[in-house]
Amino acid sequence: MRATLVLAKFGRMFFSAFFRYPLVFVLFPTLSFAQGAIHCGPNRHWVKSHSRKEYVRADGVRVSASSVSGHCSDNPPGYEFWSPKVSKGLPTDWPRKEQGKFWTDEEKERLFEALGSLPKGLASNRLVGIYRGTKSVDHPNPASNDHSGRVVLYDEAFAAHRNLSEILAHELAHQIYDELNEEDKDHYNWAAGWFNTRMGVRSWRLLRKAVVANDSVSDPSEDFANNVGGFLFNPAKLRGVSPEAYKWIERHFGANFKLGRGHP
Repeated sequence: MRATLVLAKFGRMFFSAFFRYPLVFVLFPTLSFAQGAIHCGPNRHWVKSHSRKEYVRADGVRVSASSVSGHCSDNPPGYEFWSPKVSKGLPTDWPRKEQGKFWTDEEKERLFEALGSLPKGLASNRLVGIYRGTKSVDHPNPASNDHSGRVVLYDEAFAAHRNLSEILAHELAHQIYDELNEEDKDHYNWAAGWFNTRMGVRSWRLLRKAVVANDSVSDPSEDFANNVGGFLFNPAKLRGVSPEAYKWIERHFGANFKLGRGHP
């Protein structure tokens, strides 16, 4: 009986103190933990610890190899648009006899940095996904795409001497060309020096001799992708090769079509 009275008295004292001096919970907005996942707050994402290989940045600056500790990082421009597009392996109906693979943490961070450096004009609405393959059947080709809005990056795209931003700009430009209406395609083709060789049928032949890359002569889409890459990464060469193509790209995409002008 005595013990019961003591416990009752202690309980009254505890609840009295609790309501008189309520506990204060301090909230830390930087990190939150739920089921092992780390949430960094708005417009930020968690970067896992990884070893980073040497690579070339969009502006041509070489970045040395390093060990990266886990940390919260600000989302690069366009992260919300690009992140859902990253897909593991190859599409199930990919027509090439190639092998897919998983993305590494390093590769995903490299990918988002590279995409963030590109202008918003390359964010095609028809892009379905960016996939990961091991080796192209056309090795050392670093990437490929199809007319269904799919881009595949191979191991070669992440080689130390490669500029991933330039590779992505080329592949995404193919998607943009496919997105153009027939009138805009014709306007570009004529400006870039292509001649339709058959009346009533779209059969194009390149008349100009100078090109940004040798495979530009294969078709207008390849020429367009090469010239968009030239506009962003080597504008002086493009102006020398095809000033009219340079002017068309400038007019079509606008003044903000420059490196470092990603999504707002």
